[in-house]
This record gives sequence, structure tokens and C-alpha cells, in this order.
Amino acid sequence: MKNNILNTSETISAILSIVLVVLLFVAVQTNQLFVLLILLLACLYFINKPVWLIPVYIISSLSTTYFIASDGLGISRLIGFIIIFAGLIKLVKGKTQINSNHFLFLIVILVYCLFSSLLSITGSFKAFISLMQNLFVLLIISSFTRVNIKLLSKILVISSLLGIFALRIELNEVLADSYLSRLTSEGQNENRFAMMLAQLVSIVIFGFLVAFKSKTWRFILLIGLIL
Repeated sequence: MKNNILNTSETISAILSIVLVVLLFVAVQTNQLFVLLILLLACLYFINKPVWLIPVYIISSLSTTYFIASDGLGISRLIGFIIIFAGLIKLVKGKTQINSNHFLFLIVILVYCLFSSLLSITGSFKAFISLMQNLFVLLIISSFTRVNIKLLSKILVISSLLGIFALRIELNEVLADSYLSRLTSEGQNENRFAMMLAQLVSIVIFGFLVAFKSKTWRFILLIGLIL
């Protein structure tokens, strides 16, 4: 009975995790603040199970100039803060522990990166702040236990396929030249946009080769890439 409840819970969480990715693309493509707020509020639903935020976090971090909340603030940074906050709550409650060796290694990397930023030509701390958050998210994620890696991988693959569809729809709605011009005007380099699309395709290919063993799902992924 407990296994059935656990499987049902995982299924619901998996579906909602994919819905978060859909909301992510809707928020970006419609440029509506209320959709972004719905996305962030939906992320808070997983405050006790932040592991399900990993797929939407990974995809939103592929391009901080495309998945943007406001000027200079990427959506991945907001989702990252939620993951870190959720992880800290679990630490305070004693539901998880961080490996001390991992933490010391993190501090060494942060100190090195801090001095690199201080001694750089620009002296900018933007890259350091972004790296610091990503490392803390990685540290929090590494402390999670009883994570269904196979299911999370499948969610990430399905989410990436949906992302490819969303980008294709947007590209079809606007002529290529004007679209690339709009991307450039918003600070999104067309090469970076193409790289983001290539990364999504790579994740789907990973799903075809590794994550999904079912012939039906492999057929769906293959058709999705062709279309």
C-alpha cells in the first residue's frame, strides 16, 4: 500500500515538474509578469521536495538572457534561491546533511573565483555571483537522499523536448531575420540561442540512447526531434 502511495506521489510530482517547464516557456514567450509569478509560486509548492525543481532549474540556466525575469536578473537565479532556501530548511530540520569535505572544496573554489574576479580586467562580480549560486545549488542537491535519478532524467528529457517544440513555435511565428534581430536587441546573442537549442537537443538524444529503454518512448523522442 505504501509503495502505491509513493508511486502515485512521484507521478504527481513528475507531472507538476514538467508543468513548471511549460510555465517557464510561457512566461518568457508571452513576457507576462503574472505567468512568471505563477511559475515562482508553483516552485514554492516543492519547498519540501526541492529535488523536483532540478529540471526547470537546469533548463532555465541554459540562457540567462533568454530566460530573463527582468533586466540583469535571470529566472534561473530566482529558482536557484528557492532551491537553496528549501535546502537550508531541510538542514535546519535535520532531514539532510551536507558532506563536510564537499563544503570545504566549495569554499576553496569560491575563494579562488573571488580573487579571479578581483584581479580581472573588468572587475565584475556578476560571473562570480552566478557561479557561487550554482555551486551552492549543487551542494544542496548533493545532500538530497532517496532521489529517483532515472525518473528525474526522464523528466528532464521530456521537458527538453517540450522546450524544443516551444522554440520552434516561436521561430515559426516570426520571420527568422526579425526574430534574430529581436533576440539581439534584448541582449540574446543568436549564437548563444543556437547553443541553447543544441543543448536541449543533446539532452533529448541522451534520453533516446540512455534514459528511455521503451521502444515507444524512443519512437516519440525520434519523431519529436525530426519534427
